Amino acid sequence: MREQLSGLLDGIHPKGQSGDRYTWFICRGRDVKVTENAVRLVIRKLAPRPDRRWAVIIDGQEFRPKQTLAKAAALDRHSFSTLTACRGLNELGFDITYKGGPV
Repeated sequence: MREQLSGLLDGIHPKGQSGDRYTWFICRGRDVKVTENAVRLVIRKLAPRPDRRWAVIIDGQEFRPKQTLAKAAALDRHSFSTLTACRGLNELGFDITYKGGPV
């Protein structure tokens, strides 16, 4: 399984034609693009439930990073890592918190 993230260019988040931030990564050989808007639409249907270790903070509530990204990108959450989810969501401007033991 090979995962890549688009990365920031000079600290500027890439934006699509609509002005919506986006990120992309390769998941099982397929290019996947996720927008900030897609994530915001998905969280309306998700119950705020932080993971034991990682959480994405969206509008002051904690959500599971993999579940959030998987729903927004229409992927199986087992097809990518938590690190990929955290990086992708962070590139979209969302805060990520680690609540596990020492890093």
